[in-house]
Amino acid sequence: MSLIAVVLGSTSDTSRYEDAIKLMNYGFSQFLSTSIAEIYLRNPRVVDIRGFDLNDPQVGRLSLEIRLQSTGVSDVIVTSREEMEYWVQNFSSYTVTEFTRELQAPITQGEVMGTLTYYNESGQPLIYDLVASRSIAAREQLFPSLDQLICTWFSPSFP
Repeated sequence: MSLIAVVLGSTSDTSRYEDAIKLMNYGFSQFLSTSIAEIYLRNPRVVDIRGFDLNDPQVGRLSLEIRLQSTGVSDVIVTSREEMEYWVQNFSSYTVTEFTRELQAPITQGEVMGTLTYYNESGQPLIYDLVASRSIAAREQLFPSLDQLICTWFSPSFP
């Protein structure tokens, strides 16, 4: 971001530089440099996983992290403080989430669960992987499922 300071009416070179520094500091203080990843971290996606182990301390809730798919692409945004709050509150209206994997245990930490696509002002997409932040074990089946029972009933070895 570039700023230009114009100082008029200073009495000396020293006060002109001091005034310019004050103007520049004020100008830069009004803007934030952030990224899509930092905005996402303020309110990350949390999903409920089915079939989790009953000893899971978070009862199957899984927070998803994001990782930019493309290398060499910048997701930096320079915005005012007021606009930053708007971005955080309306982040989901600028993004599309698609899950590429069923939300079913077992889950391994670091496993890609889907994608999050952010569309900038010009409509160009930035694609992020949605990554599992932790592992979730699957629940042990105490009883056979209906599918397993039907397969057993119709198998040739069933009496």
